[in-house]
Amino acid sequence: MRTDYIYPAIFEQDEDGTYVVSFPDLPEALTGSDNIEEAIDLAEDCLAEALATRIVEREEIPQPSPAADDQALVTCPARIALKVAIYQGMSEQKMTKVKLAELLEVNEKEARRITDPHYN
Repeated sequence: MRTDYIYPAIFEQDEDGTYVVSFPDLPEALTGSDNIEEAIDLAEDCLAEALATRIVEREEIPQPSPAADDQALVTCPARIALKVAIYQGMSEQKMTKVKLAELLEVNEKEARRITDPHYN
């Protein structure tokens, strides 16, 4: 299991001057802005939300592919990266939230919070 969630992104400027950001490994992750600085900030948020949605939907989290020369690397925020790592570890072990709660000696509500990507 990989624990560095750094994904390649493509930053392209369209004919209207908008910077469009896409992630080859996460086709649902798309964002953009009229200025490059904001597009960079939004790319991190977009990556985090795409990974969070995959957790909620119980979908596979793809491993980041190597970045091509024309791609930038975007780092997933630490809070979401931790949730992804927990999700992947639980998936590999076929572990339920009930079992996680038992292992951590916490109640099931705490186990749900630990695994919920939208809960701090």
